[in-house]
Amino acid sequence: MSRKKRGEYYTPSVLADFMTRRVFTYTADRDSISILEPSMGNGEFIGAMFRNRENLNVKKISFFGIEKNKAAFT
Repeated sequence: MSRKKRGEYYTPSVLADFMTRRVFTYTADRDSISILEPSMGNGEFIGAMFRNRENLNVKKISFFGIEKNKAAFT
């Protein structure tokens, strides 16, 4: 069965980076932020947030990801 038929979708890195930079414009000048990716898949959004973290003026960033499908990491 294909990933699409199972409801799995993977975001391209370019799109994840773009969306992350947009979200980070709303988090400027906070002491800390927590980021939750409730359907993490292969972790593209968490990775994009980590890659783009230098665009933030935040002292502490916590990343959390949840994925119920263990095959998403392979």
